[in-house]
Amino acid sequence: MSLNLPFQQVLEAADHLSKDEQKKLILILKQKLTQESEEAMAQDQERSREEFAAGLCKPTTPEQLTRELFE
Repeated sequence: MSLNLPFQQVLEAADHLSKDEQKKLILILKQKLTQESEEAMAQDQERSREEFAAGLCKPTTPEQLTRELFE
């Protein structure tokens, strides 16, 4: 189910919910955001492991990394 509602409409709809429903909505949204973040981190970790296994990464010190970032 894909609804493409403008943000303002969603806010107005949330205003019509009871306080308990609003709290549940906030909880659900936080859980969804957390899950999406965890999934993205897991994908990044997997990609990093693959790059390391393929020899595309090299050990470096924090100082070297900082120097490369500011060059």
